Amino acid sequence: MRIIDKVDIKTFVFISNVVFIIMYIVLSINNRVAHDDYYSIYTVNNIGIIDSVIYQYNDWCTRYISVFVSFSIAGLLHYKYTLFIYNIVLLILFITSIYYSIYVHRKLLNKSIRNDKFQILNYAIFIVSAIFYSSFNIGETWFWLSSNSTYLLSVIMLFFAFAFIFNDKKNISNKIIIIFASLFIGGSNGALSTILLFVIFVLFFFYKYEKTNKIIANKLLLSFVSLLISFTILYIGNGNNVRGAFFNQISVFESFILNIKMTAIILFFRIPNILIYIILFIIPSYYFFTNTRNISRSTFIKRSLVSTFVLLTLLFFFQLPITYKTQDIAAIRTLFPISILFFVYGLYLVYNIRQVELFRLRIPLSFIKLVLVFITLFNIWNLTTQYKVTQNYADKYDKRIEFINQMSHMDTVILEPLPNSGFLYSSEISFNSEHYNNQHLKKGLETKSELMIRNTKHNTP
Repeated sequence: MRIIDKVDIKTFVFISNVVFIIMYIVLSINNRVAHDDYYSIYTVNNIGIIDSVIYQYNDWCTRYISVFVSFSIAGLLHYKYTLFIYNIVLLILFITSIYYSIYVHRKLLNKSIRNDKFQILNYAIFIVSAIFYSSFNIGETWFWLSSNSTYLLSVIMLFFAFAFIFNDKKNISNKIIIIFASLFIGGSNGALSTILLFVIFVLFFFYKYEKTNKIIANKLLLSFVSLLISFTILYIGNGNNVRGAFFNQISVFESFILNIKMTAIILFFRIPNILIYIILFIIPSYYFFTNTRNISRSTFIKRSLVSTFVLLTLLFFFQLPITYKTQDIAAIRTLFPISILFFVYGLYLVYNIRQVELFRLRIPLSFIKLVLVFITLFNIWNLTTQYKVTQNYADKYDKRIEFINQMSHMDTVILEPLPNSGFLYSSEISFNSEHYNNQHLKKGLETKSELMIRNTKHNTP
């Protein structure tokens, strides 16, 4: 305990971050393309990037900006390190977006680090690691090319947009970043765009008439218009009609009632899976914030109730258009903004707890340091286990691709099942050679052989 007391909290955060980054690099090295990525490779190789995006827009997927990104990367996958570099760029972008978001609100931070850019970067990496572990499915969200180009990148752009909207600057570079980020979200993530249009609309009137900050109000309006234009292009695409034909049509009222059930399922069956990680990583943030002023317990309770109402309202209306269209819960990767929303909600509660003097005196610094030690050990454990698991997965995957190419003269190629992929998104296919994942792999590798995995006592359904 004496050793822990001598080490500064910022040092614990730094060590944890270093281990996390090493683990992320290991995962990026061992990451491999999967499923829809092979279709992207196939279509880009045959008709090019632009024509592939147009075809998808009219025939299936109208997320034209994120599809353009994934197809562009797919077109470069013949270079060995393309996917690795892409994953690293995503991490750098995410850290940068969080850094600027914290920097804009640095007055809320501990006085000793308000103007310390290195420590702000230190905390930004820590928050990214928290979001990483709080994701509903790390593999789908962070390492699957066909998914992260939509859901991860759109969230990154959201942080960029809000950071530059609320920085009280009105230079041209700010406006360009806001426009670009808003256009990206609108053309990539329909579910996020829908709720974001509502949030920005409300914030615009708040800053226009309540806070009377014309600079922020004008940037909110710029973001709203950019987002709306881009989202409209996404919404009117014929691909939506094609996909919509696979679902039943229900009224708005019916979807509203059904959405109560869907929201409850997310709240009681999805959120508990990530709650432990959210709690674990928000505890150290108690130290990050500064005590701007004392508030009473009644004020804290009032803020907690209001923020909880806002949280549940945003969750409900985020799921609503998905319920209306599919009559089902959003896919795990689609719920990525919800996991972040709950994490931010936790940070807000901690920030308010920090201002209640009774609570502030009862939370010792040594406890926060112990939590950081645990997080560091947790990162070390994940680094060692994921190194072994994902390296084995990558090795077996590479041998599978080599085997398929060697056996391309065969009518049918039966493959051994891939091992556990750990935090990575698995490229495993089906027992059925007609399954779309098998067909995507066949097209991507340009083989005439039918592909299927071998039935064993371990993987027989």
